[in-house]
Amino acid sequence: MEVFFLLKCLLFIVPVGVWIYFAVNAERSVLGKFAYLALLGGSILLPLSALDYLDERALSDRGLTAVVFPTTTFQESKSWLGSTYMATVSFKTAQGEIVSQRRGVSPEVMALFRAGQPVSVSYLPNDPTTLRLQAMRSQSVSTLLYGVVCLAIGFALMTARRLMVRLKTH
Repeated sequence: MEVFFLLKCLLFIVPVGVWIYFAVNAERSVLGKFAYLALLGGSILLPLSALDYLDERALSDRGLTAVVFPTTTFQESKSWLGSTYMATVSFKTAQGEIVSQRRGVSPEVMALFRAGQPVSVSYLPNDPTTLRLQAMRSQSVSTLLYGVVCLAIGFALMTARRLMVRLKTH
């Protein structure tokens, strides 16, 4: 478990280092600023996807399953992107501990809650707050793709900016 903690810390230190590097070499051009923002976004999203993947792996390797208590405590927020749901998820661990956590849930899970149907949860026995509702999909792949796209855009913008500087000097 300590190795995972150290790896998680390292995955958050890298984006901060990239951010400091680009902040020190601050860009004055608009293109450079967009490149900086895209690179920063990508350098944050990639470690987040790695952390999500590590949690998913730990849950599949060592996770236990429990049934979530029926909940009526939820909040729906609507925006132009769609609806997001927050629900209080409570369950009893194998050791008899009641774990309650407010978290975002998918529309599919929300429909199960509203219908009063049972929802299973996987959790780590040594850290029951690390959990995944079984009806929800992992976000690690989509977060990884967003991170790669941000980095690609950032590198493309940085390359375009450098080419423009070279063309101006020749």
